[in-house]
Amino acid sequence: MSPRTWDAVVVGGGPAGSIAALRLVQLGHRVCLVERSRFPRRALGESLTPGVIPMLESIGAARRCVAGAERVHAVRTRWEHAHDAERRDPEGRGLLVDRGPFDAALLAHAREGGVDVLQPVSVERATERDGGWSLTLTTSDSGPRAIETRFLVDASGRRSRLGAKRRTTGPRTFAVHGYWRGRDLPTTPTLEACQRGWVWGVPIPDGTYNTLAFVDGADVRAERPGSLEAWLIERLRDASLASQVERATLDAPARVVDATPYLDEEPVSATRLRVGDAAMALDPLSSSGVQKAIQTALAGAIVVNTLLTRPEDSQLATRFYTDHLESASARHQAWTAGHYAAAAPRFDSAFWRVRGAGTTEPNASMLVGGTGPAAPDDATLTLSPLARWVEVPCLGERFVELRRALEHPGIEGPTAFVGGIALDGLFDGLPPVFTAVALADRWSTRVPRDRGLAIARWLSSRGVLTILA
Repeated sequence: MSPRTWDAVVVGGGPAGSIAALRLVQLGHRVCLVERSRFPRRALGESLTPGVIPMLESIGAARRCVAGAERVHAVRTRWEHAHDAERRDPEGRGLLVDRGPFDAALLAHAREGGVDVLQPVSVERATERDGGWSLTLTTSDSGPRAIETRFLVDASGRRSRLGAKRRTTGPRTFAVHGYWRGRDLPTTPTLEACQRGWVWGVPIPDGTYNTLAFVDGADVRAERPGSLEAWLIERLRDASLASQVERATLDAPARVVDATPYLDEEPVSATRLRVGDAAMALDPLSSSGVQKAIQTALAGAIVVNTLLTRPEDSQLATRFYTDHLESASARHQAWTAGHYAAAAPRFDSAFWRVRGAGTTEPNASMLVGGTGPAAPDDATLTLSPLARWVEVPCLGERFVELRRALEHPGIEGPTAFVGGIALDGLFDGLPPVFTAVALADRWSTRVPRDRGLAIARWLSSRGVLTILA
């Protein structure tokens, strides 16, 4: 193989790009990652949801990447009501990170895992030809360089120039944000709804405090703010954050970024796949952009491996990835619509009328992927009549495969695995009534008893197993 030819080239060194590249190496491919910026560099998305840690643990990067992170035990909110409330998590499962060191550590982990990293290098041109791609790269101190690859993974984010075809999945939204440094800054994250949008404040481990004001795109275009700093402060005054940063100064100029949610209409082809923000962007209210980026990278690497090594399963792989993104986007749209609807009655503005429309129940989002308390372990259970088995493309350890999966309104689409355990076969010959303890005992020849009990509880919490009336 020519030194200038790789099985896959990944464009973009954020979390999605680093993880996709590393997983492809682990699956046996020669991979080059191209990143245009020097690291560390500041990036939004400092609040990590609890699901991020298990995914980082799956690639051996958790300890390294979250060193110095701070656990989130409480979030101050002012959303459905005009007074403050507090969401508490005694376990502190969410994390606050400085994305500069976080992304740098993840990229270093990928490099040490066998990924060839070219940085800082820009892709000037990408041309599809002969079942692969030809890329022209440039750096600040050298001329153009050509490389070849069988497969191109686009992890270049929202600004992707690699032929993106996107449709918006929510109203046009912008975020005006700035990092503050000074004394007496808030020590907990803050979420507030206000007349013309909503604001989010988050303490960063480097000692700064990031404030973001999310506003309708029409407001930005209509007002054409001269000083972004003054415009940001005005938006913060609509909430309570202005008083909390009044003795601080901006650590860098305020910025405005596009935060509109979207979905790429062609996320995968025979020779190209998009991951992270190049594939989809969620409404920022979900606060799970990093988690979704990592999920697309882990799933995308298996899709690419299938396309490269099992071309006979190409249709299966592309169908899986397209459906995976479509369903994830739809779930998050339902979730955010429910939360916008919860706050909308407090305000009379276009921002809330548009985002709260079409949803009459604040908890309508819980109809998809909803969760409640699990039944007691000794309660008499039965399988919900709404549960059924379907054959769908699913992720295996290395390939996309056709598997039997469980489908039910309470779970996020057809599910073949829970906690890495295949559900197929666990329900064969199931008696009409049982307890969670009895299920764990029944499954103990295939699944460790504690994990079997955890699966039974998970299925109970989502209504797949119901208490017999």
